[in-house]
Amino acid sequence: MSRLSLVLAACAALVLPVALPIAAHAATPAAASAHDPAKVAVVEQIMTNLKIVDVMKAGAEQGTRAQEANLPEADMQQLISLLDDELDKRRSDLVHAIAADNCDRFTLDQLGNILTLSKIKYVQDMVMHGADPSTPLPDAASMTADEQKTVDTLGNEAYVGDFLQNANVDASTPIIAQATVTAFSRFQALKGNK
Repeated sequence: MSRLSLVLAACAALVLPVALPIAAHAATPAAASAHDPAKVAVVEQIMTNLKIVDVMKAGAEQGTRAQEANLPEADMQQLISLLDDELDKRRSDLVHAIAADNCDRFTLDQLGNILTLSKIKYVQDMVMHGADPSTPLPDAASMTADEQKTVDTLGNEAYVGDFLQNANVDASTPIIAQATVTAFSRFQALKGNK
């Protein structure tokens, strides 16, 4: 496994604990602070390209299945669907919160390089596979020669590894908590009406 593959798997593994349902936390607004809007926009695009909310949804499903293991499968599917729906409603807030928390550690040029990597389908698929091993393992042979060169060149840059392995997702925690509480409340209301 290449260095980039390990880094991408670590990125997905970093997001998973935050993506688990955390109904015990009350949703509180994140503290506002000034960030370079150009950097925030680039990191938002990176997170969108890497399908970070879908990665979180995969983690939320795994966490829900573990925490609510006694639910019948039909109820489990309904609860997961409600959680997916609530996370989708907050997609832009989640992406923005993560972007704002991760833009200041890097130069705009570095973020531009990470953005270039994030556009490669192989890289996107590796991140998702790290979050959900049931998805097919991406084949590096699917990359074009230019994509392979980009991965080989940028994948060895320390800042790329730092971005992927040490992404701060703390700002998304209250948003995920709010989505989780709402999904569980909707689920309980539906079950109460039957």
